[in-house]
Amino acid sequence: MGKYRKDEAKDVAKEKLRGIFTAFCLPETENGELDEKGLRRDVRHYLDVIKADGLYLHGFYGNFWLLTSAERRRVTEIVVDEVSGAVPLICRCAHASMR
Repeated sequence: MGKYRKDEAKDVAKEKLRGIFTAFCLPETENGELDEKGLRRDVRHYLDVIKADGLYLHGFYGNFWLLTSAERRRVTEIVVDEVSGAVPLICRCAHASMR
């Protein structure tokens, strides 16, 4: 979304964050690990087939509460790489534990 000043944030959000933002479940391997290839395939599907206007990462459907900080970071890296700036991303910054 580019650089903007703090006092411009609300106007930028109203302009850029429009349409349908897809929240999604994370694909897993048989042993419960993140399926990175499957995640890339799913992101392509959201962009190329569904034509989502944006993606929402680390919501409850994305099982953020089951992932370590490193795993959440990896999911974010994969999605950012696959999207390559084509659509806006909303990345939830939360943790299930106060620690």
